[in-house]
Amino acid sequence: MYIKVVLICMLFAPVVKGDLSFPEDLKKVGQAELQVLWFDIYEARLLNPEGIYSGSGGKMMLTLDYKRRISVEDLLDETEFQLKRFANSSDIRGWLSQLEAFWVTVKKGDQLAFYIDAQGGGHFFFNQKWIGVINEPDFSQAFINIWLSDQSSYPRLAKRLRGELTNEKIN
Repeated sequence: MYIKVVLICMLFAPVVKGDLSFPEDLKKVGQAELQVLWFDIYEARLLNPEGIYSGSGGKMMLTLDYKRRISVEDLLDETEFQLKRFANSSDIRGWLSQLEAFWVTVKKGDQLAFYIDAQGGGHFFFNQKWIGVINEPDFSQAFINIWLSDQSSYPRLAKRLRGELTNEKIN
């Protein structure tokens, strides 16, 4: 009986690529550094196959190279705050519980990368090693909007990532 239950669960479990390689074949679209007050937070880069921003659909990757330590709790809190601009509360709660399962505290020199695959799934890499996926296109769109939307908290950073302005620190 136990084996039947396990087999049925496996049949209906979502398919997740458990060891996705870090995408290496992408070209830089834009980059920017984020500062809050006088604190350096991270350097961000947007990459896609063409190296030209043509909207938020399709394959793309955002990399964040951290310039300071940020606890996983603070990352989750700030992500929740930023997602409120782009999604409803019930979706956000579900997504945050998934992120909590694989996100870690970052320190100076660490990289967190977010890769959107051709189907809209959102894959996370920590220091270029795959750590998890949220296989929901609505999540991927809302999450990437934190950095790319004109309605983001940092619209100048968004323009630089989209390649519309040259690189400089964003305050």
